[in-house]
Amino acid sequence: MGSEQFPHPFPVMGHGPNLGSRHRCMDLIRSYQQQGYISACVHPRPEVLETGRDGDRYYGVRCARDSFYIRTVVPGTFGREIASDARGFYGCPHPCHYRRGRWLNVLVWLRDRPREWFDQETWQVKAVVLLTPLWAFLIYRGPETIRALAELVRAALGK
Repeated sequence: MGSEQFPHPFPVMGHGPNLGSRHRCMDLIRSYQQQGYISACVHPRPEVLETGRDGDRYYGVRCARDSFYIRTVVPGTFGREIASDARGFYGCPHPCHYRRGRWLNVLVWLRDRPREWFDQETWQVKAVVLLTPLWAFLIYRGPETIRALAELVRAALGK
């Protein structure tokens, strides 16, 4: 289950490595992590760089903290004649001040994904999700809670 080996530095067109799919972006991230060029971190992720006129999407690798090194390289670095202002993707700086360990993946998922799911749902689903715990509490503790609230209201009104 070895991942594809990518050249280092990786040729950059625009603002970052430009790959054909999210799958290839993840292959690049895993390969660079295995080689030590990208930290085992939660910030590197595939992202749509732009959409072409014909509707094709161009995918690239981004750091959520904008911490990747992308530098001008020496002509001929990529094995062919290229312009003198060619750039290469080097990966994370060493040490990276923004590195977050892999174990935080679960916490990041718990923070981001449910909120994204909830935001996409209709108001009816949101109402059910928010009111279900209240209904469960009222069914379980309803009579006691209603009696206590009634006594509190009577005491407040002086009856």
